[in-house]
Amino acid sequence: MVLLTLKRSQGLLDSFHALFNDLHRGSKGEADKFI
Repeated sequence: MVLLTLKRSQGLLDSFHALFNDLHRGSKGEADKFI
């Protein structure tokens, strides 16, 4: 149960990390607007 939750949390973190990378790669204006 705990492992499953950790795995789900890791997947969520990976998703946020990927999203952040996309914003970082995009125009600075896009990132500023998002934050």
